[in-house]
Amino acid sequence: MKKLLTMIALTSALLGTPVYADEKPSPLNVKQATERLQSGKPVYSCSMKTDWFSEQPGQCPCCEMALEKVKEVKDGKAVFETTEKK
Repeated sequence: MKKLLTMIALTSALLGTPVYADEKPSPLNVKQATERLQSGKPVYSCSMKTDWFSEQPGQCPCCEMALEKVKEVKDGKAVFETTEKK
C-alpha cells in the first residue's frame, strides 16, 4: 500500500500542473497597467506572478503574498521598484 501511494504521489508531481483553486484573472491587463504607470498612477503585482496586475495594494489571490509596487512593465511582466542602499 505504501509503495502504491508513493507511486501515485510521484506520478502526480511529475505530470500534474499546479492549479490554484482561487486563481483570479488580473484586474488590469498589460496595456492598462502600462497606461496607468505612464500617467503616474500606481500599479501593483505579485513577485511570484509578475503577469498579474492591480491598481490597489493588497495580497495576491493565488499565493497571498503582499503585492509590490511596479516600476515598469517589460515584456508583459512587472519590474519592481527596488530600494537600493548606498
